[in-house]
Formats: sequence, C-alpha cells, structure tokens
Amino acid sequence: MTRIIYFSFIAFLLSGCITVDLPIPVDGEIPTLVGNSITAQKDPSIVFSALPTYIIVNDALIANNPENIDYLFSGSSLYSLYSTFYADLGDQERALELAERSYLYASSALCLVDAILCTSINERDFISFSGSLGSAHVDSLDSIWLFTLSWSNLIRTQGATWESIAFLPWLQMLLETVIAIDPYYQNGSPYEILAITQSLIPPSLGGKLDQANENFNFAFEHSNGENLGARVSYAEYYARAIFDQELHDQVLTEVIESNIESKAFNLFNTKAKERALYLLEGSDEYFN
Repeated sequence: MTRIIYFSFIAFLLSGCITVDLPIPVDGEIPTLVGNSITAQKDPSIVFSALPTYIIVNDALIANNPENIDYLFSGSSLYSLYSTFYADLGDQERALELAERSYLYASSALCLVDAILCTSINERDFISFSGSLGSAHVDSLDSIWLFTLSWSNLIRTQGATWESIAFLPWLQMLLETVIAIDPYYQNGSPYEILAITQSLIPPSLGGKLDQANENFNFAFEHSNGENLGARVSYAEYYARAIFDQELHDQVLTEVIESNIESKAFNLFNTKAKERALYLLEGSDEYFN
C-alpha cells in the first residue's frame, strides 16, 4: 500500500498530516501508482473530485470485513482528508460529519491493536491513558499515529472550546510516543503537529515555545527541506505566538517564492503556498 502525507492548513489546531492508504483489491501496482499520482498532483481540485469514489469503494470493503485494519486505516484517512477540504471551503457542518466518520474508523483500528489504550481514551481516563503509552511499541505505531491525526481533526472541526484545549496534553503525549518509537516517522510530520500544540498553549499555562521552534525545524529538516507546509505552520503558529512580524513575513515569502519540485510533496506544497499567500496578505492586520 502507499502512504501519502497530506498537509492541510487550519486556523485552530491542526496542520493536518493525514496518511492515506489505498487498499483497492486489484493485482499489480495500481494502488501504488494512484497514491503516487495524488502526491504528485498540483491541482487540489482534482484530488477533491476523486475522493468520493475511493471513499465509496473503501466503505464497501469495510462493510464486508469490519475488522480489517488496512481498510479501517484507509477509511479514516480518506474521510479526514475529505473533511479538511470542506473545512477549507467553510462548510464546518459537513467537515464535522466526515471527521466523525474518520474518528470512528481510527478508533476501531486502535482498539483492534491496543484495547487498553483505546479504552482509556474513550473513557477519558488520563491515568490509564498515560500508563498505557509506556508499553506502546513499533507494531502499534501506525494505529497511534492515525488515531492522533483523526482525533486532532475532530477536535478542530468541533471548534475551539475549553474541552478541546484540555485535550492538547493528551495529543502531545501521543505525538511524543510516536517520536520516541521512531524519530523519523512520516518524514517528521509528528514534530510539526507537536510544535503546533506547543505554540497554542501560552507559556504561562505550560506552553513551550522554545521546544516548538526546535520541533518545527525538525519537521522541515526530516522532510529534506521539501515540506513547505512545516514552514507555513512555523510562521502561522510560532512567529505569530512570539509576535515577530519580520520572521513571519520572511518565512511566508520564502515559501511563496520556492520552486521545490517533489513528487512526494507537490500537492502539499501547492496548499502550503495558498495558505502562505493568505497569511501574508493578512499580516499587517494581525500584527498592527
């Protein structure tokens, strides 16, 4: 199967790094070719138009085999990805419906791999949750990562509430667990989301802006400099958190002017440039 990391940009929580599997039951290399085509695609509208077909096929696979981990992974990923498109369009109701479906599939997959961790999260039992993370291992890495992304997306689409802020430490612990198991997992994407959560919490409440700065740079470096989304997140969350307009505008300008060509990041970088232009146009209003 092909893993695709998709970076979507949102105002509240997540610079969404969504892993998409395509377990279409056909012979040959079609799933791999389709996945590579999506990442190489520079026109997000084409991907948006194609997603319903994959979702319908994958839902049918899950209905026929509801405990197939690969199908659950794929379903959660596809629904999260589709959700981010609707969030970008401003249709929060539709985005929430899709995010809830993604969370359902991700939770089911996690329960099949780590029932204790899944139960502690569903019951909101922090003591059990924190204890169960200590026994996490490489075999549960993909499930934890997928669940973290799905939960993050669900929290974001529900809106910025005190409850959602309260769960940021939970997300941080999940991300730290992923990084501890594999520091180079998913081209550094866990560092990016961890840095966002660290930037959202004020230092007076335990926020760690110095660590956020380091983690944003780790995310960019671990992608070999190809993930422009990490740079946009750095400007949007870190530079704005420290109220540094010069840094903010410099980073966004560099993203807009970048000519990086990467089959693994073309789609992501197209979205990154769109977001960079939007943030740069609103820079003076934000900082003044």
